Amino acid sequence: MASLLPQMSAAIIGASAALVVAALTAAFNADRSHEERIWTRKAQAYSTILGALAELDRLFGAWFYDVVRHRPDDEERSTELRAAYQAAVAQLRRTTGSELWLLPLKVSQELSSLIEDLEEKEHDSWFEEIEAGIGAVANAKLSISAIARWELERPAWWNVGARIQRSLGRGKQG
Repeated sequence: MASLLPQMSAAIIGASAALVVAALTAAFNADRSHEERIWTRKAQAYSTILGALAELDRLFGAWFYDVVRHRPDDEERSTELRAAYQAAVAQLRRTTGSELWLLPLKVSQELSSLIEDLEEKEHDSWFEEIEAGIGAVANAKLSISAIARWELERPAWWNVGARIQRSLGRGKQG
């Protein structure tokens, strides 16, 4: 019986260690899966925002071209451009509202500032309004794409410590 006790102890310790490793692995993988879903959602939100900004950029470019080329007023083209412009601004507003919880506050501030700039009517001419819009959209694109790049390209080890703490039940859940 005495020789059986060390073998049983070793088996119990081995089984306990395997159980702890399995539990930690499962918790770590569940947390990683959650983080991957959040990353995907963030990438989609940034893509939507940058797509709307690209559309605004295209529209301001078309208006700029019309003004520089002294194209005659084409009511149909103006209506089409105005509708596309309003749709792009509406998309920015929807994304800002629906993804506010997900994206950094700086993104929301950048978009709010952009929308305020676009709605400002203190320009002396249509040309100045177009120039201001082009500048505001370009600044927003640069700022938001830099934030997105930083947030989405972090190395995999960036949140390992937080993941381990959450796996052990000590970190904030999220």
